[in-house]
Amino acid sequence: MSSSGTRRLALDIETISPHLTPDDDPDWEDPEDFQLAAIGLAYDGPEAGGRLPRTQILTRRAPGLASELDLLRRINAELWAYQPDEIVTYAGDFFDLPMLKKRPVYAADGPAGDGLAGDLKTIIESAESVDLGDFAAEAYGYGTGLDDLIQHQEVGLRRTFFDDYAHELDLQRIRPADADTDYVDSGDIPGIMETWLHARSDSNDDIGPCNLEHTERMLSDYILGDIEHLITLSHRIPFSE
Repeated sequence: MSSSGTRRLALDIETISPHLTPDDDPDWEDPEDFQLAAIGLAYDGPEAGGRLPRTQILTRRAPGLASELDLLRRINAELWAYQPDEIVTYAGDFFDLPMLKKRPVYAADGPAGDGLAGDLKTIIESAESVDLGDFAAEAYGYGTGLDDLIQHQEVGLRRTFFDDYAHELDLQRIRPADADTDYVDSGDIPGIMETWLHARSDSNDDIGPCNLEHTERMLSDYILGDIEHLITLSHRIPFSE
């Protein structure tokens, strides 16, 4: 358990896979199968250079690698501003943190990508990684997901229901074929994000109908639903029945 003076930053990335279909299985360890699309941040601790509010979402604003590079630069700036002692994730040691460190060299060739990758690696590795997935596996078994942990710990599972938003998305087209929930699931995010990004861009073809304002609000609510719980759960480790 960390002290009250610890600068604790929870983060959760969202990705897209432009060259894959909704039903393709990505290689979770291959950074070429993903692009960064958004990140949720939640800060807990003393102010780090006045870096508040407590929760924050950063998103890219267009398709294409230039927009991903801009997002990665903004993420890097925020991480250095927060100067966290701990970085809290769920399965972040496996996915989120490696992707943040590796994607810059794919988003930009040469010194720009290498330099940004080095900066992200330095600030991420300067903090202690607190991967809640490891603690969840110890308490409840391997394969315990974040939603499972939230329910085990009774901290209030939040769902983002499609019908609560006038998003106008063609869900049958952009969701995996086996998707059957009436709420946004992690497997839905790539299709939703890609559609939203293309709808925002004047230089790219729209890949489906999308109400920009309502879809952005739906995405934000989904991201916040996960990131806010990470801080709460980090105060409860180690977990027990």
